[in-house]
Amino acid sequence: MARTGPLKNLRASFTPTSATQGTATYYECDLNAAQTAVSNCAAIAAQGGYRIDQVNGARLLRFTGQPPTPAIKYNVAYAEVRWDAAAPSSQWVYRAHETKPDIGSRLATTNRLNGAAWAAMKAHLGL
Repeated sequence: MARTGPLKNLRASFTPTSATQGTATYYECDLNAAQTAVSNCAAIAAQGGYRIDQVNGARLLRFTGQPPTPAIKYNVAYAEVRWDAAAPSSQWVYRAHETKPDIGSRLATTNRLNGAAWAAMKAHLGL
């Protein structure tokens, strides 16, 4: 997640207070031009937390108190999904995006259908 510029990265560290929640410390790091290496991570003033909830059978890790990231119109979460209840090896963690709760983020033009998506939807709806 970019915070103050295109070659910046936002990271978090965790301090648990229970098995399902705790505090999060946020760091802003520098990225190289290829965006493949991270360096110079420094803690920022924002202090937040994290919580693990069960949503539709999947565990979801969400963050609170994140510093503003105006270039990104979503919050990052992590979802743990087990595709086969009998097979532990079918369990994976996926990065998920949740719409930011503020009205400015929800009304962003990036949430609208592009031309190809609209054409496909019209065809499917028979319009």
